[in-house]
This record gives sequence, structure tokens and C-alpha cells, in this order.
Amino acid sequence: MATDFNKKKSLRKALIAKKKIVSAFANELSQSQILLVFHYQGLTVGAFSKSRKVARESEVSVRVMKNKLAKIAVQGSDFELAYSLFQGPTAMMYSADPVAAAKALAQSAKDNDSVKIIGGVFEGRLIGAKEIAVLATLPSMDELRSTLVGLISSPATKLVRVLKEPSSMLARVIGAYNAQDN
Repeated sequence: MATDFNKKKSLRKALIAKKKIVSAFANELSQSQILLVFHYQGLTVGAFSKSRKVARESEVSVRVMKNKLAKIAVQGSDFELAYSLFQGPTAMMYSADPVAAAKALAQSAKDNDSVKIIGGVFEGRLIGAKEIAVLATLPSMDELRSTLVGLISSPATKLVRVLKEPSSMLARVIGAYNAQDN
């Protein structure tokens, strides 16, 4: 009788812990614009840790969880289409920056033959490995921002140079007249 009670108590604790995991993951996903799913069977712990580190440096999250829990987490979210992708040993990468996530996953797949890109969800669409590869070739948000700043500041620099030029020409003319008078 006492062991039955302990089993039920233990199962209840496990259920509460799983609900917390699902809730935390669903909350993280709500801040993301992309969810990518991949298989990692055969990947060593060291290689997986390296992939996580590369992803973390790009502000991309990596999560491994039971498929059933992942399916529960995506239900009713923008990533519900990923439901069918959770089969086999799956892991996920997700981020607010879709290009960074795609680049991190593409780099992991390039570095490790054991990483197999399954697909993902982006802008309410199910995407495959080819679309993820295309996303990975795009410039990141930081690269786009720096290009935009360069484009915006370039005309301003030229304008200052043009506005400054007539005054320096005038100073040279006045200097030449002064030199002639002396």
C-alpha cells in the first residue's frame, strides 16, 4: 500500500516537472520567428556541445526533448506545423533571427555528417532542408544593419565634403590675392 502511494506521488512529481519543461519551451518559442528540426543520431557529445556553442554565440537556442513533449509544446502555437517533424531522435534550433538559426544549423550539418536537417517552420510555413540552406546563405540582421548604416552615412559624408569644398576654394583664392599684393 505504501509503495503504491509513493509511486503515485513520484508520477505526480514527474508530470509536474514535464509540464514545467513544456511550458518553458512554449514560452521560449513564443519569442522566436523560426523553429528548425534535425536528427542527431550518431553525434558525439563533444560535437553536439560544439554545435550548441556555435548556436549560442549567434543567439540561437538548441533544445533536445522527447518528441511527445515537443508536440505538446507546439500545439496551438505558430509552430504547430512542426508537429509532423517530431519523429526519431530529434533536436531543435530556434531563434528570433531566422537567418542566424539557419546558419547555425547549416554549419552543424556541414561539420557533422550525423546532423540531418529534417525541416522547420518559418512565417507560418513548413520548410524543408533546401529552404533552410537558402536562408543560411542570406546576410544576417547584423550584416544588413551595417550595410544600411554604410549606405546612409555615405551620402552624408559626400555632402559634407561638397559643402566644405567651396569654402576651402574661397580661402585659396583669397590667399592667392594676398600673395599677389605682397
